[in-house]
Amino acid sequence: MLLLAAVLGGCGVSAEPPASAAESSEAVSAEDETSGEASDELIRVENLRKSYGTINVLNGVSTSVRRGETVSVIGPFGGGKSTFLRCLNLLEQPTAGR
Repeated sequence: MLLLAAVLGGCGVSAEPPASAAESSEAVSAEDETSGEASDELIRVENLRKSYGTINVLNGVSTSVRRGETVSVIGPFGGGKSTFLRCLNLLEQPTAGR
């Protein structure tokens, strides 16, 4: 099982984002598709799937990361943690999802 744990705050030192991120907050803000209002979501993953042949590594992972959250990806050996992160930054092409 792949578990995502989100902890509010900064990188363990400060709850404030780095100055460069704060300056570009307008450019990074996502717009909520349903209400048209600005959202604090920086990353949204919906139904992410990755398989290698007949082996399903990620099976429908959905999550979001909001501004100010620190996220840890934890799980057992072979649970898909690295594959999940590689799909997020497109080092691996996901089989499905967005």
